[in-house]
Amino acid sequence: MSVSSAAYVKHEEFIAPARMRPEVWRLLLGLGLAAIVMIALNLGLISLVASLLGPTKANIFMAELDDARTPMSTFYSLVSFACITIGVFVAVFVLHDRNPLTVFGPLGPAVAGFWAVTKALVVLYVLLLVLPPWSMGEPLLPNLAFGSWVALLPFSLCAVLIQSSAEEVVFRGYI
Repeated sequence: MSVSSAAYVKHEEFIAPARMRPEVWRLLLGLGLAAIVMIALNLGLISLVASLLGPTKANIFMAELDDARTPMSTFYSLVSFACITIGVFVAVFVLHDRNPLTVFGPLGPAVAGFWAVTKALVVLYVLLLVLPPWSMGEPLLPNLAFGSWVALLPFSLCAVLIQSSAEEVVFRGYI
């Protein structure tokens, strides 16, 4: 079996669940349903934040969302992308009658691919850190104390994973 044939087999395994109900009207209706769910969940999140913070602090927080001025507003902006992922999951379940996790493909290869890419990125970033040029333009200015940055790093990495995977779920997993 050639490399290209193996790639096609893997692609066929990935899209097999979607072939059960491939009608274009389901896709279009699913995108609409996903958008409605996303909007409803985002409105719910905004209402929850407003009720927890109170009107004055909520207005300040909402203004911070425009340009992600604080760690909390940045975190909120990134995590809110989970709403579109949930919307796609609802559309897949309701309109396509399949397990929402099928948008990731077979679980084993998806997890293996995730770890393979993560390892490659760690190697790449270590190389970028130690190899010249050591200057990458204007010096970076810290906007957080190092201790705060380290404390927020695990949460930030999870938030970035949520945001970036939402795009993949919509475009590669659903459309």
